[in-house]
Amino acid sequence: MPDLPLRSFVVGISDYAERKQLPGARVDAVSVRAKLKELGCPEETIKCKAGWIQTETLKAEVDDWIDEVHVLAKKGGIPNGAVVLAWFSCHGLLGANGFPLLLASDSPGENADAAKTALCGWEDLIEGIRRIRVGPRQPPGVGMIGETSFPS
Repeated sequence: MPDLPLRSFVVGISDYAERKQLPGARVDAVSVRAKLKELGCPEETIKCKAGWIQTETLKAEVDDWIDEVHVLAKKGGIPNGAVVLAWFSCHGLLGANGFPLLLASDSPGENADAAKTALCGWEDLIEGIRRIRVGPRQPPGVGMIGETSFPS
């Protein structure tokens, strides 16, 4: 059996002001959370947000989760080969650099305007996690946490 995630962040944005509703996204997030708990992940290691999530809230939640993982790493609480999981179900767009952008509940309906406000892109998430040295070097978003290093 693979190692359980050390920390998990699960998001299912189902409710939108100016976009098609995604009722399955909430169900997906709740189901993933339940499966993690069933597999033995302690409740305190799973951050799950579902339903209506505003842009600023989503940004803050992602930043807090990344900071939590960094604090754990600084304390030596991330063993070699540990797994962190970030799972999202929501509307999205491709950014100019080809990375997906996550759209929160309050994102504008027009894609051009939404791209300006989509602030939680995979690139942001991956860069935050990369502050914890990923090894061996893998494509973006793939890899196991190994040694930890932090920018000075």
